[in-house]
Amino acid sequence: MSNFSPHFISGIQRFPLGFHILIKALKTGFIEMGFPGFIIKLSYYLKGNIPLARGSAGRWLVTNHGIYAATALPPIDSSRFIKYLIEDIRTFCEGKISPLLFAIVSISARCPYRCRHCYALDLLSDHEQIPVASLEAAIQGLSLWGARDIFLSGGEPFMRKKDLEVITNRTAHLVDGFWLVTSGWGYDHELLQRMMNQGLKGIVVSLDDYREERVCASKGHPDAWSNAISAIRMSATTGIIVSVDCLVHPDILNRQHFFAFTDFCHELGVHFINFFPPEYIGGAAIHNMECIDETGLALLETMIYEINNKKCYRNHPIAYSAVLWEKYRGCSGGRQFVYIDPCGGVRPCPFLNQLDFNIKTMKMEDILGQMRSSNVRMLCPSRT
Repeated sequence: MSNFSPHFISGIQRFPLGFHILIKALKTGFIEMGFPGFIIKLSYYLKGNIPLARGSAGRWLVTNHGIYAATALPPIDSSRFIKYLIEDIRTFCEGKISPLLFAIVSISARCPYRCRHCYALDLLSDHEQIPVASLEAAIQGLSLWGARDIFLSGGEPFMRKKDLEVITNRTAHLVDGFWLVTSGWGYDHELLQRMMNQGLKGIVVSLDDYREERVCASKGHPDAWSNAISAIRMSATTGIIVSVDCLVHPDILNRQHFFAFTDFCHELGVHFINFFPPEYIGGAAIHNMECIDETGLALLETMIYEINNKKCYRNHPIAYSAVLWEKYRGCSGGRQFVYIDPCGGVRPCPFLNQLDFNIKTMKMEDILGQMRSSNVRMLCPSRT
């Protein structure tokens, strides 16, 4: 168990670090682009809707691994973040493709649940589909391209415990950190603690409601609620970052239920909540789930802003939604991140149709070279 507990800083507490980041960014920008060139590009960048600060919370999370504004970004007190910030300015001003930051890697094709909204529902199997060697080689290739944060997903990663530990142990030196994406089924506290020594930064638990009966109904399993809650509470005692993935269902698009859910996550010790609307792929397509319209997205954006910026919520989890991030910045799939599905297929994003790439037959370095050279922006099914 860690002696250090992650905690939030806000208000004037952020000023010294914010000033330090500003000075480092200016110094790096001047060195790389020259004084007038950087000032011109920075001004152009700040006038657009794209700056990283847009939609950010009024607090940061201080951890053993650094200070976080979001799980998908490098720690803001790190040199990697400064490098990314400069590249983000270049991306906007020079029309360059965004630097790759992270990857979602499905290490298991097995899962005890059949969640109605699961984007990999039609790819789940009773047997593992990707050899350990292929997964290790893929992580190495991702690292070479700059994706140094790896989200280990599935299926359910805990259904492949032995291989999970082997993979992280052999590839820990290649990455900045791992994030374990789980339903909580088969949670192994001792394994989690060992993985912390192999670069595990955080755990991401799927939890779609604060009411037990709704969680169990959504996942089609009577133990879904207890498994998720136990995993969250136990993980919170270790000192790692605890995040929750929440499907944006109609009830959550209601102020009473939204804030009841965020209050509940706060009581559990959660640090981040990712709200993701269903997209018409995988389980959502099979079950013909309704996607969120623009009015619903606007309400979600308003509620996320409140939870992130009102003083009464300054110790609550930081909330975010990729769909709102991309509303202003465009699709991040294949640019800032890529997704490897349970069968080894490589896609720009879990919500986009599969391309003709697979880590069982191609090197990850070659796949990324082809995928990113096309520099084509794709659209989620609900936006085509």
